[in-house]
Parts: sequence; structure tokens; C-alpha cells
Amino acid sequence: MGTDVSHPDIDSTVNAIDAHYFSADQRWALDGQFMHSDVDGVTGSGFLGDINYSPRQGIQHIIKATYIDDTI
Repeated sequence: MGTDVSHPDIDSTVNAIDAHYFSADQRWALDGQFMHSDVDGVTGSGFLGDINYSPRQGIQHIIKATYIDDTI
């Protein structure tokens, strides 16, 4: 996804990539989002992601990570 605003008061561009992966046996699922912004020359970035492993029904292991800097 991408957005761009060009205005006399502000110039802003924001881009994001969203990705998903599921293994053939559905045991592994990966989700991730990467973000980048540029507002009047100030850049920022961020990441959201998780890994899900389900070895069998009723058992699930999840790792999640988030990073969003203060200028995004």
C-alpha cells in the first residue's frame, strides 16, 4: 500500500508491505508488515510480525515482534 500527499502545508509519503505465509501442512504461519514514512523530510519505519507453529491440534507456539520508531 502506498499513499502520497503533496500540499502547500505538508508533503507526506507512506508505504507498507503486508506478507503472509502458510506451510503446506498448515503447521507454520508467518505474518509480517513493514512500514516506512517520509513527512517533510523526516523519515520513520516500523515492523509488525509473528510466527505461529502448531505441531498438533490443541498445541500452539507464537512469537510476536513489534518495532515502531517515534517518527513514523
